[in-house]
Amino acid sequence: MRASTRLAAHPNDQLSQQSIEHLTALLTEAARARRAQLKDLPQDSSPVATMHRTSVTRILDSIIAAQERLEAGTYGLCSRCEQYIDDRSLELRPWTTICDRCIRR
Repeated sequence: MRASTRLAAHPNDQLSQQSIEHLTALLTEAARARRAQLKDLPQDSSPVATMHRTSVTRILDSIIAAQERLEAGTYGLCSRCEQYIDDRSLELRPWTTICDRCIRR
């Protein structure tokens, strides 16, 4: 990712370079871990194994989409209400696309 990425989707109108680097590292590690998890999953076609593989793949896809939002400068906006997602939620699940308020609706 470009080091000069500027994020307009943050309450302060931009994240610091340190925050961008931290988020990039979190997302990169999460993607690495999910890829390793997929590689280590049994290749059987049982319903449980298939569902597990599908779930991990869905999370990996969400992580990749978050990396793309970070690059595009739209990271941190709720996909439902377009308000800012609080930092605590983004720290816990950096690929989240929904704010706490919308989750509770």
